[in-house]
Amino acid sequence: MHEILSYIFLAIETDLLEHGVKAENVSLAGLNDVGEDKESDETKEEDVRILDAAKIMHDAFILFECVMSSLAPAYDAQIIQSAEQRDYQSESPMEVMSRSIVSKIRHVAGDEELYRHITNMNVPPQLYCTRWVRLMFSREVVGQDNVMKLWDLFFDLTTTSSQSQ
Repeated sequence: MHEILSYIFLAIETDLLEHGVKAENVSLAGLNDVGEDKESDETKEEDVRILDAAKIMHDAFILFECVMSSLAPAYDAQIIQSAEQRDYQSESPMEVMSRSIVSKIRHVAGDEELYRHITNMNVPPQLYCTRWVRLMFSREVVGQDNVMKLWDLFFDLTTTSSQSQ
């Protein structure tokens, strides 16, 4: 969990730095040679300022809480039993999530070769998917920039799928 929080902090700090530079440029661009405000179509400083450096801990906690609520099944050891499963089969939330990931490799990514390789390993998916999910691939992807790009994609897909429902 701490690795996820560290990337959230990194993203917030990066955004603060980028927005700080944009805010300075906007306030400088809004003044003419005499120091008076000039009207322009450029972004106003209030529009640029999204995060407050004094509230970085609060912002990080809220984002961390949102991410972890989605990942809760990966940390839950409780057995799921549906009505049709009660008699013969019980699964943990991680088993359900792992099966979904493997299915997406085949049906969403369309990578039949990878799907066959994974399913022919005779290793339960929850053994390797647990680390993938719990750390959101932060150890499997090389470089923090690549992790951030992958996370951007995750969050974009999550937002897109929730908006379409």
